[in-house]
Amino acid sequence: MRPNFKKLLLHTEVCWLSKGHVLCYVYELREMVLKLFEENQQNEFHGLIQDELCYTKLAHLSDIFEHLNKINTKKLNHYFPNIEIQNYDWIRNPFLAIATIDFSLTEEELAEIKNDWCLLLIYEEGNLQNFWIHVSKKHPNLAKKALLILLQFSTTYICEAALSVMLNLKTSKRGNLKILDSEMRVSLSTIPPNIQNLYSSHQAHVSR
Repeated sequence: MRPNFKKLLLHTEVCWLSKGHVLCYVYELREMVLKLFEENQQNEFHGLIQDELCYTKLAHLSDIFEHLNKINTKKLNHYFPNIEIQNYDWIRNPFLAIATIDFSLTEEELAEIKNDWCLLLIYEEGNLQNFWIHVSKKHPNLAKKALLILLQFSTTYICEAALSVMLNLKTSKRGNLKILDSEMRVSLSTIPPNIQNLYSSHQAHVSR
């Protein structure tokens, strides 16, 4: 029976929100960790985990860090206060009804964007960052405000996308650890493959 964990310990290096729970995971998975070290002949680590003093210290540390994590979680609202998301609806879709926003001289610009059919076609392609880059040519100040909001989440999106791909690969092909490098590179690449070129370079094997 496998323990009911959604993320492997390896993933905690990628998903920083779970990093504080590593000690708890190791403590709860002690038997499986021991078995893993035994199968791989890691005698040094095997003996360390079996040592009662070390195990007691691990339990003590995991308990301390669990309480610290709870305290930090409670203070998230203090460090990151809630914002009125509806004030930024114009960034996600400027072609909807114009909302009341705090900065001046933007309602007129938003009205111009809303009636620009060329920008509407670009928006419908689905790439929000690319859309606002095009807007910057005519409305640089408004586009700058939008891009400043969007760029705050670019790095977290890349990390979460990589984690999602890795979780999917590890779930479907858990028995093979060597497929991650090549398959993640292909899955996360922003370069579209030239299918026609790949197809034409493939040498067909004629059956006789």
